[in-house]
Amino acid sequence: MAIKENALGQRVSDVRNKEGLSQEEFAEKLYLSREYVAMIETGKRSPSLSTVIDIANTFHVSTDSILADSLEHPLSIEESEICHLLMGCTPKETAIIIHMVKELVHILNELAI
Repeated sequence: MAIKENALGQRVSDVRNKEGLSQEEFAEKLYLSREYVAMIETGKRSPSLSTVIDIANTFHVSTDSILADSLEHPLSIEESEICHLLMGCTPKETAIIIHMVKELVHILNELAI
């Protein structure tokens, strides 16, 4: 399956915007050129595997969330939507949301729903 450069570029852009960084600042953190980041974000270039991993590690996101649209066995629409929403959260917010979901699942199981 081919990489969907436009979707991947949008996800990279979302990560950068969540951090409130310019393309230049984002590129500096990853030791890349601003031009390369711009080409990734516009879908003109695909990032290397090491760049995807660097983005994930530097900005605390999963590689799946970056590559979701290019995977042969992608997450369901609901899972993808949840991942996309969580990308916009701080680590503390993510932990709170996960805790709330676990509690909700427990309640639903008790109610046999």
